[in-house]
Amino acid sequence: MTKISYFDIIEYDPTVSIAKVSMLIGGQFVKPSENKKLYWRKNLQYLGILLGIWFVTSFLCSIVFVEQLDKIRFGGFRLGFYFAQQASIWIFVVLIFVYAWLMNRLDKKYQTDEENAEDSE
Repeated sequence: MTKISYFDIIEYDPTVSIAKVSMLIGGQFVKPSENKKLYWRKNLQYLGILLGIWFVTSFLCSIVFVEQLDKIRFGGFRLGFYFAQQASIWIFVVLIFVYAWLMNRLDKKYQTDEENAEDSE
């Protein structure tokens, strides 16, 4: 299946306005305004999930449940201490890379990658 972008249509027919152009996403045509809404909704979904994971590891495991986690040993250290000192930081760094990977996939799916935008200017 060939994906059609706004820029492909403009090259074919320069009189087409952006309001009339539909984009092919996931096998169906979607209007650009709806495309932006779907993109933003998915972006907020990713943010919510990743920030939830960060909250659980950095706040709940490091502060709220530290006494219960301290009963468990990890690498010779109490697990609550480990979460407070190391694990929450490592998890945050991993979440940054996961978010970047997810957003690259989302950009390609909704054809909003920066390379296409820079080429059009």
